[in-house]
Amino acid sequence: MLPLSIEVKSQKVVVVARGRPGQQRYDLVRAAGCERIALYAIDQDGWACNTEALLHERLPDPKEFEGARLVFIAGLLDWCMPIRLVANQVFG
Repeated sequence: MLPLSIEVKSQKVVVVARGRPGQQRYDLVRAAGCERIALYAIDQDGWACNTEALLHERLPDPKEFEGARLVFIAGLLDWCMPIRLVANQVFG
């Protein structure tokens, strides 16, 4: 665990997730007061449809990480490794 304090209220936060881990990360970011959440959810069993986030039911393109202050990647399988690599390239 990394105890971090990041002001996210007006920052863009990207959540790339699948299933329950995705819902947990979204809830965490929302509870922190973030108003600009881009949610990329696959296999989300309907929970994401009730969010206030900009919902995409697919994985993001590399350019969609631009401007993000924070990225959460959760619940993805190894076949989603390219998403992790793209995030590493964007954020160094």
